Amino acid sequence: MEEKIETIGIAQKEALLSAYPDVTAMQQAVQGRSTTVWGRMPRHHDFLHLRLGLADQKINVQVNYPRQSFSLEEDELRRALMEFQEKPRMITESPFMLSLRDTGILGIYAEHDIRLRYVQGLLIQLCSQHSYQEMKLGIIHNKSQAAKWE
Repeated sequence: MEEKIETIGIAQKEALLSAYPDVTAMQQAVQGRSTTVWGRMPRHHDFLHLRLGLADQKINVQVNYPRQSFSLEEDELRRALMEFQEKPRMITESPFMLSLRDTGILGIYAEHDIRLRYVQGLLIQLCSQHSYQEMKLGIIHNKSQAAKWE
């Protein structure tokens, strides 16, 4: 059973990495005029989802077993099943996502140069995956920073 769950976790990680590639892959998709560019529409569940980075996350798997009932004897098998189900199972370094549709706003706190590169990466995601007809951006910045945003 553990092997099955691990296989499910590997498949989930691969699916997430494929659906939410890194910024370099997105830039290559745009330069290569891939059919995936501007592929996310408002009707899609992942419209306005941003990959913030990589993180360890729980595997999306559910283990079901019969509900516990009253018994005068301790049921070792039932106890083992409960422990098996409650054991946290993780996939490592999988895309950590944020839905702008749900949150509405995102604040980033970091040193200026790091923050600028990070925001540029987020903008690449938004602009490469969402059509200009489906999404509008507004950028607020200091006048002294105007050249960096042109």
